[in-house]
Amino acid sequence: MQTEEPKKIIVAVAPVGGKIGPSSKNPLTPEQVAEEVVGCAEAGAGLVHLHVRDSEGNLTEDLSDF
Repeated sequence: MQTEEPKKIIVAVAPVGGKIGPSSKNPLTPEQVAEEVVGCAEAGAGLVHLHVRDSEGNLTEDLSDF
């Protein structure tokens, strides 16, 4: 009888959400985002998808905000 190899998965997280409601909390500063990403990696995440937000929490494509 052959045994199956365990299936490999990739855990992806988005610590800074894209479409969120007003009651949601997102890390905004680089330090807050880094803390979230490190925590996710320590919990087993293998991929991080980041959205960029300005200091008021609005989505932006301006990378200088990040």
